[in-house]
Amino acid sequence: MTKFDTFYNYSKGKAWDKYGKSWNVAYATGGDCNFAGQCVSLVKTYLLYLYGNKVKDSYGDAKDYWYGRKYNGILDLFNEASDLKNGDIVVSTGSDARYGHIFIYKDGQAFTQNCCNNPKASMYPLSWQGTITGILRPKVLISNFDLIPEHRIAKVKPDHEINIRVDNPVGRIVRTAKTGTEIEYTEKCVCYGHRYISWIENGKRLFMAVTPTEKQKDHWVDISSVKSKFKGVDISNYQPNFDFVKAKKDIDFAILRCGFATTEDLSFMRHIKEAKKAGVDIRAIYLFTYALNMNEVLAEADFAVECAKKAGLPKSTVIFFDMEGASIEYAKKQGINLTSSDVQKFTRAFMDRVKSHGYKTGYYTNLDWSKNKYNGFKKKSDELFWFARYNANPELTYDVLQYTSSGSVNGNPGPLDMNYWVTSKPSKPAEKPKEVWDKNAIVKVGSTVKSTSCSIAVVPGTNSAFRNNCVYIPALGGLVPLEDVTEAADTRDGKNDDVISTLASRVYLNPSKVTAVNAQLNLCMVNGYWVNAEPLMVKK
Repeated sequence: MTKFDTFYNYSKGKAWDKYGKSWNVAYATGGDCNFAGQCVSLVKTYLLYLYGNKVKDSYGDAKDYWYGRKYNGILDLFNEASDLKNGDIVVSTGSDARYGHIFIYKDGQAFTQNCCNNPKASMYPLSWQGTITGILRPKVLISNFDLIPEHRIAKVKPDHEINIRVDNPVGRIVRTAKTGTEIEYTEKCVCYGHRYISWIENGKRLFMAVTPTEKQKDHWVDISSVKSKFKGVDISNYQPNFDFVKAKKDIDFAILRCGFATTEDLSFMRHIKEAKKAGVDIRAIYLFTYALNMNEVLAEADFAVECAKKAGLPKSTVIFFDMEGASIEYAKKQGINLTSSDVQKFTRAFMDRVKSHGYKTGYYTNLDWSKNKYNGFKKKSDELFWFARYNANPELTYDVLQYTSSGSVNGNPGPLDMNYWVTSKPSKPAEKPKEVWDKNAIVKVGSTVKSTSCSIAVVPGTNSAFRNNCVYIPALGGLVPLEDVTEAADTRDGKNDDVISTLASRVYLNPSKVTAVNAQLNLCMVNGYWVNAEPLMVKK
């Protein structure tokens, strides 16, 4: 349901005053009831519903909404329109030209007050509303056909925080995008003093302004190409019988738990074997930590590397460090209170140790831990960030996104942890310079030529050529009519009684060099054959 539909259902059948208050009146009134039941009062109520405290106390009489639009501020909230769409405000003139008339368009009719002496907001035929003089479209009513498709990534620039709003560009603020936040958006629009990006999240349309004005400059974000996503699962002994053969239909990769602390996951080697048999890419493994100190972290890193070697995984495999609430609780039971500083030191030590063995590495966490445990943690450029963020556009830049814990894939009903592994789209290869060919150029020795038609026919193995229904035979002094060709001599042996019984099929010449030219007969030698020069194109 659109914002206008909500307003319509809320306001119909009631008489509204200019402050958005309903009155029980039998007819449209003036000052005593703040102009309750007047057509302009319904529109004012509509504005208050759409814009709240951004609405001025008065924009004038009904006709002033259009005729005074250049100076009364109404264009701060509206765009001029030439066609009618639901939710548009329409100004018209009728029998009373002093004040004009104003109504809201809906489904081919007028939603208005003070029509036929009825003060209550009701639907009436358009033909009863007089002559339309202007149409104003609320800037907040951005519908799908007003949005411009664009699927890209917006990254908030340093020293910027941008409000994210729901339903429309000036709707309720739901959160703030801070410096470095990446938003994958699917549409954009220009309205209400800004350029906006938009996307759907949890079934809601969200908007974020990206420029201080409606002009295409001074962006608050950096725009980049959307990243390709590869879909995969992460599994452990909680899914001991995972069917990789069936799952391959739905996934591109798998991340397998190799163990926890220095204990191997009971299903690890089975998962390795079955994934390889099915041809599923084992792109990473992870180890869940229960380390209490630095020595134990290093021992866990060494253990994870040994698991990778045992499984025959290449050095390109990523070994992730997974530290979560259960790790902290275990430490507490041992009388150790691990702080955020410990979390970061353990993570750094694990990753550095794994890299010293030649494997790639990274770490896993969620939004809460990224704020409270990993705040300020610096990931190196060769390390990966595996981010758990469900049902939302992630606020952080990630390499792997765990987007749900309740997924399923073919042959495996779940619940499963599902992930996207992202990579930048390959850059578009540089285009080769376009070749320029001229069909009117003069063919010379050394010219590169090609044919664009099939009008060339040659006699294989000879220096004879077909042209204008004649065959060029040097031994006979030039062109011989086609009807005489069966009696003509073939220059291969110079015997006058030789018969040229076959002409080559019509051919297409690939770019080739001209080695000789007979300008008198308009022929040129290409690949050992004399051919007609007229249909050839010359490379400039």
